[in-house]
Amino acid sequence: METLQTENEIGLFIDTLRPNVRHIVSNPSGHYVLLRCLDLFPYPASKFIFDAAIENVVEFSTDHYGLRVMKVLVQATRNASVDRLLEEVAANTLLLVENQYGNYVIQLVLSLENVSHELNDAIFSRMIGRFAKLSKQKFSSNVVEQCLRRGSPPNRAQVIKELIVAVNLLIRDRFGNYVLQTALECSTKPQTIQLGTAIAKNLHLLRDNVRAKWTGILRDKLGEHADLILSH
Repeated sequence: METLQTENEIGLFIDTLRPNVRHIVSNPSGHYVLLRCLDLFPYPASKFIFDAAIENVVEFSTDHYGLRVMKVLVQATRNASVDRLLEEVAANTLLLVENQYGNYVIQLVLSLENVSHELNDAIFSRMIGRFAKLSKQKFSSNVVEQCLRRGSPPNRAQVIKELIVAVNLLIRDRFGNYVLQTALECSTKPQTIQLGTAIAKNLHLLRDNVRAKWTGILRDKLGEHADLILSH
């Protein structure tokens, strides 16, 4: 590819790749060709890769090699194709968050600094009512933690509200308990007290060593309120 110099040569090469991007992206060697194209051919020459990703966003995002290409695409300099791709990612949130590869795409989009609040809201809105369930699953629990870290105050409040309702299940879950810890780290003072109170009421469900760990966490997070809350 480095030997291609004229626009005509580049165009002929792209025309060869264009019909086959969907198959190339999942190939151990082929996906490197696409990554090299993105590096060598500035947009709009690389638009054919964006077009394929937009058309097959779930397939690309849930593939081991496709994920590598998606990471580059969603972080590319903003253009119409990037915007469209991000919209497709948001629209397919629920198909991606529970996937071992797709969850990384959602996390990455949530971490981007230059995306609109509307896009992040679109991702959040598709998970409303499901945050507790998603917190108990290996891959989607990472997304919930990212929602807590990167979400707007109203969105973060919604997540915490749903977690509080399910504290008795989450505190005993191997993934959910980490989400609760992240929620305590990201919460406002009133939210910390509310969440801490809910957790304290369920400490009796835990083994002694786990209960001792959580008691320490609550004392650290609740400060002067800890003794009162833990005594109830």
